[in-house]
Amino acid sequence: MREREEPAATYVAMKLEETETGEIVGRIRITKERSKSKLPTSSEELRHKIKLETNTFLMLAAKFRSKIWFENLCANDFNKHVDFVLGEKVYRIQMASADGTTTQAMQPSWTLVLAFEQKLRHEAYKRACRGGKKIVDTLEEVRSDASLKETHFITPLALEVASRSKGGAAQQVCKVRAQ
Repeated sequence: MREREEPAATYVAMKLEETETGEIVGRIRITKERSKSKLPTSSEELRHKIKLETNTFLMLAAKFRSKIWFENLCANDFNKHVDFVLGEKVYRIQMASADGTTTQAMQPSWTLVLAFEQKLRHEAYKRACRGGKKIVDTLEEVRSDASLKETHFITPLALEVASRSKGGAAQQVCKVRAQ
């Protein structure tokens, strides 16, 4: 493991404590000298932060071999998760036009994508801890949970798009009036 991909000792200690108490939290908190890191601003930064989370969980899996949560957990499980979030189901989501002949990119805000990604991980960890399930399985469950996606992604995205179109319509009216 390269040094750049190695989670901080304090972060691993925090996750160890969460595991021992039986409640893993889905927040990524990268600390160095007690200062919080910035949220990822690009897809590659998100991939890097998830890679740190992956390495942390693989370390936890090595320590807690008897915990069902970590059974069969591998880096590819988190890669599937981040690929889902950055793929055509979330970040690159498209919608059919009214006549159904073309598609249009919806372009969700980066803030919405990050919030949804965090919600998915948090829910997966919660289901694993409370239901005595494997994280491998719960990550898959939350990605296919239509209700979770509707509540925490599709509805906020629809509001974003409506807000953008109102702003765009107002700008068009102003341009027409100025002429």
